Amino acid sequence: MRRFSLLVTVSILAGCASAPAPAATVAHARPRTEAAAHPPAAQDAAAPPARMAFTGLTGTLTSREAHAALDPRTRAFVACFQEHASDVRGLGGDVTLHIVVNADGSVRTAYPSDSTIGHRGVERCLTDVARATRFPTPRGGGEAALSWPLSMDPPDGVRHPETWDPSRVAGVLARRASELRAQCGEGTRHVRVTAYTNGGRVVSVGAASGDEAGHEALECVSARVRAWAMPPSRRLAKVTFDLG
Repeated sequence: MRRFSLLVTVSILAGCASAPAPAATVAHARPRTEAAAHPPAAQDAAAPPARMAFTGLTGTLTSREAHAALDPRTRAFVACFQEHASDVRGLGGDVTLHIVVNADGSVRTAYPSDSTIGHRGVERCLTDVARATRFPTPRGGGEAALSWPLSMDPPDGVRHPETWDPSRVAGVLARRASELRAQCGEGTRHVRVTAYTNGGRVVSVGAASGDEAGHEALECVSARVRAWAMPPSRRLAKVTFDLG
């Protein structure tokens, strides 16, 4: 069985949706080497003390409340990677989910605000798990937002892809970026793309939006970039670049 190692941290933010407060990291983060020593689904991230919280103008959730809601979802998060492990050899990376919790504890929206996974199916699955999570009712009578980073290593013994500097695809971007914006909308200016490429062919794409207004473009961006021709390579390579 392929084994994945999962690293989880959490940041809590709160405030009006139109003017969110800056993120404050409030969780304990295990070193990657320690996380790799345990089976991913059996070792949940430890909940920090309840006094650690970020209070904003409207809703508030403590980091303990966030962990209590999301830690039981660890197996589901890991399953998202396991389901697609055979799609791309060396699949792995970091992803941060931005989750906005309604006043009743349901999730209004969730999307990857940053990602180097390079697989839209994995990102979509992680987002679906987050959207299905039920949180405690935020104190203060309004929405609360939290940031939930996940880090997944490729399975043991699998060769990691070659990492390209974004400058390697600068020529491709210069030729295709304006066309992509015309096809997918101006929200693409806030999108970060990670692609796996082999022999000049894109074999997998993922995308994240640093702005809520851009997350609806992620499917379109991923589909369009999948059709791009990339510089030739002798083996699997991975590159992350911004469309802005």
